[in-house]
Amino acid sequence: MAAQSHLESIWKDSMRIGIPIFDEQRCDLAKIIELLDTDPNHPITDEFFLGRFSVLQVMLSEFFTREESLMVELGIPNEVRERLAAEHDEVLKLLNLVYFDSMNKSTRNAQEVYLSIRESVTKIMVEHGRELHQYVPTST
Repeated sequence: MAAQSHLESIWKDSMRIGIPIFDEQRCDLAKIIELLDTDPNHPITDEFFLGRFSVLQVMLSEFFTREESLMVELGIPNEVRERLAAEHDEVLKLLNLVYFDSMNKSTRNAQEVYLSIRESVTKIMVEHGRELHQYVPTST
């Protein structure tokens, strides 16, 4: 069973961009990331970690696709969209490396990997959230 995290929750209401369905998806994503928190002594080949990691890979890929579609809908300039999409690609590369490490029976510590993923995705959620929020129409 996973150890209780000593870390503060990733999700903060201040991370909302102002589109309720999208904000809910961002919050759900944060919860999935937090489920990766595991016993510091477990390797990334641990069944508990890998099961949740697989879910996260799928969710993040789908989330990034939706975020990139939303950027088009909001009329975000191409150069901004390209920069944000490149940041998505970097996180997905990190996840692929973890996956390959697990397939190669790496003894990498699951807690270390969790903290790295958490940091990368939280950074994207905060920075992309700020960026997207600027383009969300406000209702008066």
